[in-house]
Amino acid sequence: MMNPLNIRCKRCGKSFDRGEQMSLYNNQYYHNSCFVCNFCDQSLAGMGFFTKPDGSFQCQRCHTYHAPKCFICNNSIPDGVKYNIYQGKHFHKDCFKCMKCNGMIPEGRSFIEHPEGFICLDCGKVTNHGNKGRALGRDPTSPSNATSSDQPHPSGREHICAKCVRPIPPNTVYGIYESKQYHQECFTCNRCSKNLVNTVCRRLGSAIVCKDCT
Repeated sequence: MMNPLNIRCKRCGKSFDRGEQMSLYNNQYYHNSCFVCNFCDQSLAGMGFFTKPDGSFQCQRCHTYHAPKCFICNNSIPDGVKYNIYQGKHFHKDCFKCMKCNGMIPEGRSFIEHPEGFICLDCGKVTNHGNKGRALGRDPTSPSNATSSDQPHPSGREHICAKCVRPIPPNTVYGIYESKQYHQECFTCNRCSKNLVNTVCRRLGSAIVCKDCT
């Protein structure tokens, strides 16, 4: 591209040598050495690139590297794509799903936080009776590997019951087993239904049982 003598580079403000090649973007002229990625200084002449809100340029490689990544799938979230932010983490909208029904949780919809993901309110209302029935795979004479607690948890962030997957209200008595929390009424022996709060319990395969049922 031939240069009229009165044209100056948008970035450095200097003129162009006669016959010098230049880059044109948004009706502004740049020296090819000035038309570069603002992150890695790679020349963008003749290449695809992205513009940022502050007017800076970004090559395709840097755009992918610096783009926010979805906490679930770890893929980049491109510019212009709507996404969810929760507790400082980014999520594609179609990755922000209920771990029970796999349904998307729409923006603005309430949900229940679970240690392994999120649960929609519809699934949170359904009681899961957990691992009841025959216990497998553990010596019933092995020592107890858990204790329970009758201490109410303080107001603030709600715990989620590991059995029914519903919130445990603040300042209520609950059971603790293997770092998981249970409603008092859910924390029962899988064999005799005895309540296990403030008692010694054992793991018997997938079941939690009282000491009398081991």
